[in-house]
Amino acid sequence: MPLRFCLPRVSACVMLCLGLAAANPPAAAADVPDAPSQSAEQHAEWVHVPANDDNMDFYVDRNSVTVHDDDLEFWDVVVFRRPVQKDEPSGRMIKEKRTLRRVSCSHQDQVLLKGSSFDEFGQLIESVMLSPATLSRVTVRAGTVASSELLLACRLARQDVPLEAVPRQGAASNR
Repeated sequence: MPLRFCLPRVSACVMLCLGLAAANPPAAAADVPDAPSQSAEQHAEWVHVPANDDNMDFYVDRNSVTVHDDDLEFWDVVVFRRPVQKDEPSGRMIKEKRTLRRVSCSHQDQVLLKGSSFDEFGQLIESVMLSPATLSRVTVRAGTVASSELLLACRLARQDVPLEAVPRQGAASNR
């Protein structure tokens, strides 16, 4: 798959360059093959993931965490407070990116399954669906944002600690 763009998270950049993803679904999520249904999106509860970046906010959707054998799947979002990356084919600035990730809590690795990028108005720029059979799992390095998201999803799956859902900052539309 050609390299289109890469989420500027050093921790997961290699994986994300396989087919990035992101944020707000368009108003009609049913029009996007890999977007959650509108019903699922309306029930999203975004939990903020602390990070040391003054231009990006990271979130995990508490309601999207599902168990698949020994793995978990969940949606995460990065919201750019000030968009700095342009999608060259469309000429639009990327405001949000969303990925559907499959992770292993015990092995601390992951694979990206789906991804989308959206502009400042919540309109779809690009959507990519990847086949898990063709992808290799990548180890998630400790101390990275990807690691924090993985650990948060594992905690949510075990329901260890009740976490407060918060509105996404700077989102084109908070659901």
